[in-house]
Amino acid sequence: MSRSHFPKITIVTPSYNQGQYLERTINSVLDQNYPNLEYLVIDGGSTDNSVNIIKKYQSKLFYWHTRPDGGQYQALQTGFDLSSGTIMGWLNSDDILLPNSLRLVGHFFSKYQQLNWLTSQSVLINDQDEIVQVGLNTAKVPLFLRLGFYHGKLLGFIPQEGTFWNRSLWQKSGGQIPHQHYALDFRLWQRFAKYSPLVTLEAPLGAFRLNPNRKTNNLRQYYREINRFLPYLPKYFAITGRILHPFLKFFFPRIKYDRVNNCWQYYP
Repeated sequence: MSRSHFPKITIVTPSYNQGQYLERTINSVLDQNYPNLEYLVIDGGSTDNSVNIIKKYQSKLFYWHTRPDGGQYQALQTGFDLSSGTIMGWLNSDDILLPNSLRLVGHFFSKYQQLNWLTSQSVLINDQDEIVQVGLNTAKVPLFLRLGFYHGKLLGFIPQEGTFWNRSLWQKSGGQIPHQHYALDFRLWQRFAKYSPLVTLEAPLGAFRLNPNRKTNNLRQYYREINRFLPYLPKYFAITGRILHPFLKFFFPRIKYDRVNNCWQYYP
């Protein structure tokens, strides 16, 4: 299949002093060998070995720079403003894509024209890239998305590293990364949910690293930023929601592998 038959996928990696993991992140994208990839690395002026790592791969990048910026949201905005892919996503500089993920993403967005954004099963890895936890396959209920119920204390996080969207949805929702420090993906999902249902892939696309220095370790600040009192409700409320939530997947759009016919199937 020629390169033009694969939709262009934009991946932006915001980077700042994550040299310990950055090369693994970059390789997880480039090793996909996706024929129509637009990969940008936006570094915020790292003082470790990050810049040397980026330079090592600069011939394979669509764009990169290193200079101080206003943080992750500004790095992402810069990258997406420079991009032109019809499918978009970002990968933080300590996370990874799983093998063949981009071909799957390109295939799904090409085949299913009703697909505007896609998320996948969550996977957690440690410093040695070992898988330490795999999340459940659960529905993403549009109303719950808009209300902001998808966070760690209630219905679980939406795995940002395994979420992709098309440019038309990005533009329709304002084309802006929310100006947040901790919860920018949370707010972006709320915006997207106003315009289109989130389709869930019952398989993983990326892996979130349990980096001891990760920003999301500061959950108190995260919840303060999203103005959520829900984490402090009685625990049974969240537990009941998580028990019932997986059964809702049969009522909302999802993509699942048909093991009888050996092919992916879209269930609207």
